[in-house]
Amino acid sequence: MDEQRKAEYESQSLQLRAELKQFEAEWAQKNDGKKPSREAIKQNPDIAQKYKQYNKLRDILSGKIPPPTRSDNQDPSQRKRKQPDTSLPSASTPSKRNRSAATPKSQHYSAVHEAITPDVARKLF
Repeated sequence: MDEQRKAEYESQSLQLRAELKQFEAEWAQKNDGKKPSREAIKQNPDIAQKYKQYNKLRDILSGKIPPPTRSDNQDPSQRKRKQPDTSLPSASTPSKRNRSAATPKSQHYSAVHEAITPDVARKLF
C-alpha cells in the first residue's frame, strides 16, 4: 500500500474514532457513566456502521486484510455483472455417483477376503 492511501486510511480512522468516542461519551453521560453495550450500538444503525467501518480500516492498516481495489469502492448498484465467457466450456461439478465408481478397492481388504475359504472359516469359528 502506498503512503498516500495509508495516510487516507489513517485520517479516516482517526475521524471515525473521534465520532465514536463522542458517541460513547454522550452515552456515558445519559447512562450513569456506563459504556454502550453491543445491543445499544446495534440499535443505532448509523453508529453500528461507523464501528464496522472503523474496524475494517484498522484491519487494513494492520495488514490483516488487503485494501480494497478501486473497483471495490464503487456503489454496488452501479456495478455491472460480468457476463460469463461463452467461448470456454462450462466447468460443472461431477456427480458423486461417477466419483465413487472410480474408487479402487483396498488391497488389504480384497486379500483378506480372498484368503478366507469355507474350511478356514469353520476352523476360525
